[in-house]
Amino acid sequence: MEIDRNTIEGFARRARKNLYFMLKARERGEDIHIITHLANSLLGLIVFPYAHFADAGWTDFSQIKLDDLEAEGWPSWSFHLGRSENLRDLLRHLRNALSHRRVQFSSDGRELAEVTVTFWDRRNPAGPDDWSAAIGGEQLLEFTLRLANLIDGEQ
Repeated sequence: MEIDRNTIEGFARRARKNLYFMLKARERGEDIHIITHLANSLLGLIVFPYAHFADAGWTDFSQIKLDDLEAEGWPSWSFHLGRSENLRDLLRHLRNALSHRRVQFSSDGRELAEVTVTFWDRRNPAGPDDWSAAIGGEQLLEFTLRLANLIDGEQ
């Protein structure tokens, strides 16, 4: 039975399902922009539920260290400004970057390997950037799928 899309888990499951659909369509030669769909997936996986994660005490992402995730096979991020030690901090910065359109794509390439995505954040809207991280398109796909699995409870 499907989980309700009004739940964090249900929305994550459907975001992952749609992403797989888009990947298969791209493999068939459809005119699909996977990087764009990854950004859309991150909106659904990070921005939409962000406040709910904390309010509902859903999970404590601060206890999940990025080094531990990388040891489990999660992709690594390249930090240019600042750093995130745990998943909570990374998701907070990604949420801010996505919400305020502080995202840059290295190219309009259609292949994941052709694109690097850079996110940046700042504490004060009028202040300078104090956090920036980049990830390749293939690694962003892996990160997005693993995050959806983590949220959905299908690690």
